[in-house]
Amino acid sequence: MVWPTETFPPHWVGTTIRWEVDEREGGSTVRFRHGSFGDDWETGAVAYTWGQIMVKLKQYVETGTPDPVFV
Repeated sequence: MVWPTETFPPHWVGTTIRWEVDEREGGSTVRFRHGSFGDDWETGAVAYTWGQIMVKLKQYVETGTPDPVFV
């Protein structure tokens, strides 16, 4: 699945978010990429944010208990 950001958040406009799901024995592998940023600072900030989100998503999948990243 590809999501080209167009309006929100404003500093993500023009970037592309991509998810790829592949079957594997006993489950699936999900690959995630978010790219096309104009500078290294923004790339790092976004990588940190997505890292927080992915940890919470993993915990939710494993436990069934939601725990929002941003409260």
